[in-house]
Amino acid sequence: MNTGLIIAVAIVVVIYLVVRSRKSHSKPVTEAATVSKPSPEVVYQGLRNMVLHGTRERFGLPPTKSPTEPWGVVMDWGVPNGTATVMALLDGSASIYMSGGGGFLGGQKQESVRTAAHLALATAAEFQSQLKTTTDYSLPAPGDVVFYLLTDSGTFTATEKEEELRKPGHPLLKLGNAMQNVITQYRILEDWKK
Repeated sequence: MNTGLIIAVAIVVVIYLVVRSRKSHSKPVTEAATVSKPSPEVVYQGLRNMVLHGTRERFGLPPTKSPTEPWGVVMDWGVPNGTATVMALLDGSASIYMSGGGGFLGGQKQESVRTAAHLALATAAEFQSQLKTTTDYSLPAPGDVVFYLLTDSGTFTATEKEEELRKPGHPLLKLGNAMQNVITQYRILEDWKK
């Protein structure tokens, strides 16, 4: 796993615990006082924000050929019980975050995941000129899919209904399939471990 990513995740958790600890100091302490873990939603939001607001330098990624070439791609998928976020970075790391908890981090040590991440980045580069710039990272509604291409010159985005995205010939179908391939590679690894 990328050292920068590990450090960033640790920082998010520590900040959460410090803020939570400060809030608890203003309340009377009981005998059974315990430190609670952050909720899955808080962890999810921290990981998602870390990627969407990160920079190539912060992740320790090499320079791209041009400022608009993606060094990262994120897909937010509005599922019935929340959001699934899939991300891939230039170093071959790929993660899946679920708003209800769970997911996978890193993956670049697994050749199949690393290959899927690189394919997702190459595919994202094909679509960069078709997307619009954004600074809005709102979560998608159920049934919506949002793509974010992370570049040195800003973030580019497109939103589509999942049912439309599945139609043959849809302009973003190839990008959606590339991000779904990241999920598939993790599922294959999980099945293999069983």
